[in-house]
Amino acid sequence: MAELLGLSAFDSLQAEYEPWLAQCYVPPPNFALMARWRSMLVFGDAGAGKTALRLALERTWAPPEAKPTALVAHWPFTLVEDASLTGTRLVRAYTAQALDAVARALMHHLTQFPPNWGQLPGWVRNALGWFAQTFFLGDLGQHLEPLQSEYGGEQVSRLQEALLRPALDVLPPSSPIPLVIAEVAKAVQALGLEGVRVTVDGLEPWYEADRTLLADQLESFLNALALFEHPRFAYAIFVPSELDSSDWSPGSVVRRRVDVYRLKWDALALETMMERRLALALGETAFPLSRLGPPERLRRWLRGCGGYSARGWLATLRPFVARFLAKAEEGGRREPLTDEECVRVETESPPRLFIDPDTDQVLVGWRQVEGLQPAQLALLKYLYQQRGRLCPRETVLRYYLQTTGELHRLEPGQARYSAEGLLDQAMYRLRQAIEPDPANPIFVITEKQRGVRLQNAW
Repeated sequence: MAELLGLSAFDSLQAEYEPWLAQCYVPPPNFALMARWRSMLVFGDAGAGKTALRLALERTWAPPEAKPTALVAHWPFTLVEDASLTGTRLVRAYTAQALDAVARALMHHLTQFPPNWGQLPGWVRNALGWFAQTFFLGDLGQHLEPLQSEYGGEQVSRLQEALLRPALDVLPPSSPIPLVIAEVAKAVQALGLEGVRVTVDGLEPWYEADRTLLADQLESFLNALALFEHPRFAYAIFVPSELDSSDWSPGSVVRRRVDVYRLKWDALALETMMERRLALALGETAFPLSRLGPPERLRRWLRGCGGYSARGWLATLRPFVARFLAKAEEGGRREPLTDEECVRVETESPPRLFIDPDTDQVLVGWRQVEGLQPAQLALLKYLYQQRGRLCPRETVLRYYLQTTGELHRLEPGQARYSAEGLLDQAMYRLRQAIEPDPANPIFVITEKQRGVRLQNAW
C-alpha cells in the first residue's frame, strides 16, 4: 500500500514543492531524447509542467541516493536589467551567472561524494580549486561551512581546506569562455562524471516583468552558444511558450546547436496524470477516473476547464477529489460521485471566465477558447462589460443586431421572431464554445422573459 497523501496531493500544484512527484510523474514522449547530451530549448505554457520535466531530467542525470552520472547545475536565471549591456559584455554577464551555478553544484558534489583528494592528479586538484575560487560569486568559505555541517566527516574537512587554499591560475582571468568550459569539463570528467549539465527554469516572472528585454537578451545569449560548445557541457533551458514565435529565432537554433521541444499534452496523457495522482493521493496502486465519478462527465469538465494544461487539469479535479474524500469519510466507503454530486461540485467550484483586454483572448479556467466568430466575441465582450448584472433581452438583441448589421430586422413590418431567433442561435453557439457543459451553463445565464447575465467572470 502506497503512502496516503489525500487532498495534499492536489494542494501546491508546483513541482518544486512536491517531493513525491516522481512517484506519479508522466514523462513526455520524447523524454529519452531530451536526456541525451544535447543542449535544448523546451517551450511550454504556464502550467504545462516545465519544472516537473526539469526535475525529472535532473533525477535521471543525478538519481537520489546514488552517485550522479553528470554534474547537474541549476542556474537561477536573473535578468540583466542594464539594457545598455549588449554583445560580448552581456554574454559575459550571463556566463558569470552560469559558471557560478556550476561552481555551487561542484561544491555540493564534492562534499556529498568526496573523492580521495590525495589520490587525484595534481592538475585536477588545482583546476577544481581554481574554478571554485574564480567563478563562485560570493564568500566561498561561508558557502562551504553549512555543507560541512550537512555532510561532515574528516575527509570533507580536508577537501574544504584544500578548496580554500590559494590555487594556481589555470587560465588568465580574461581567458576566452570556450577555454574555461573545456577546463571545467575536463576536471569534472576526471571525477568520474560524464560532464556538466546546466538547467535554466523559472523565466515566467522575468517575462512578465519585461518580455522584450528577456527575449532580446536570451536571443543574444543563445546566439553566442558556440562559446559553450563542448561535447560534455550542455544546457536545458525551459522557456515560456509566448517566446516561441516566428520573430524570435536565435541563430543557435537555426544552426541546430540546440534541440527544440514543445511541451504539449493530449487528453489521454493528461488523464493518465490524473489517475496516477489519484492513486498516489488515495494510497492505491491504480485508480481509474471511473472510480472517482462518471468518467465521460469528468473528462468533459476537465477538458472544458483545464484545456491542455497539466496544472489546469489538477486544479480542476481538486474539488471533485475533496468531495469524494468527504463522501468516503461520511459513509465509510469509497463510492464514485454521482451525476448529481458532480453537478453540485461544478456549481460550487466553477472556473472563471476572463477576457484579456489587450488581445481579446478568452480564457475559461485554464482553457483558451478558440473559434469564436467576430459577432460572438463582440456579444461576449458586451456581456463581459456588464458581468454580474442582468442585461435586458431587448438591449442585448439590439446590440447584437447592430453588431451584425441586421438592425433593420427590428423595423416595423419585419418579422420579429426572426430577429429573436438570430439572438437565440448566437447564444446557443456562444454556450457551445465557452461552457464546459453547455447543457448546464455556468456563464451565460438566461432568465426567462427578463434577460441575460454573464456570471463567474473576472
